[in-house]
Amino acid sequence: MPMDHVQQSPPSENWAFKNRRIGQSNKRSWIPRKCFLSNKDLWFKKCVVVTSMVTGPGDAIFESYWCDAKEFFLNEIKGK
Repeated sequence: MPMDHVQQSPPSENWAFKNRRIGQSNKRSWIPRKCFLSNKDLWFKKCVVVTSMVTGPGDAIFESYWCDAKEFFLNEIKGK
C-alpha cells in the first residue's frame, strides 16, 4: 500500500506538545520545515521552537516542534 500523503496526528495525540513542554525559544528556520500546527512552510521565517521531554524507564526523549510565530500565538490564546 503506497503512502500518498503524510497524515497529521489528531489533536488528542499532541499531548507531548501541550503537556510535556520544558521550554520554547524564538529562532529562524534556515532549512525547509513545516509548521507543527498549520503545516505551513517555515523556510527563512521567524519560528517558535517548543521543546518537550518524555521520560520513562529508559533514557529521556527530547522532541522539538517548529511552529510559525503567529500560529503559535493564536494557539496559545485559544488554549487548544
